[in-house]
Amino acid sequence: MKAPHVLRDAPISVGTPPKTLTRNRLLSVQDVARELGMSVRWMQERVRLNQIPHYRFGRTVRFDLADVRAWMQRFRAGDGNGLAGRGR
Repeated sequence: MKAPHVLRDAPISVGTPPKTLTRNRLLSVQDVARELGMSVRWMQERVRLNQIPHYRFGRTVRFDLADVRAWMQRFRAGDGNGLAGRGR
């Protein structure tokens, strides 16, 4: 009978996960609501109205933090531009 194959020399990854996994981790509605200081209900309404970038996996909704931050920039007030571009 042949012995089962054992990977004796395979490297074992120990320690912190690769940065690509943590940097690109998708966040839940609760995570983003907490990050923005808004209610979960407010977040769910933004998703329902398709007003915030998100991913849908069946009934599960997830967000990329970089996408949410870029979306937030559209609502930034007092960015120092003053009256520029308003014809004054």
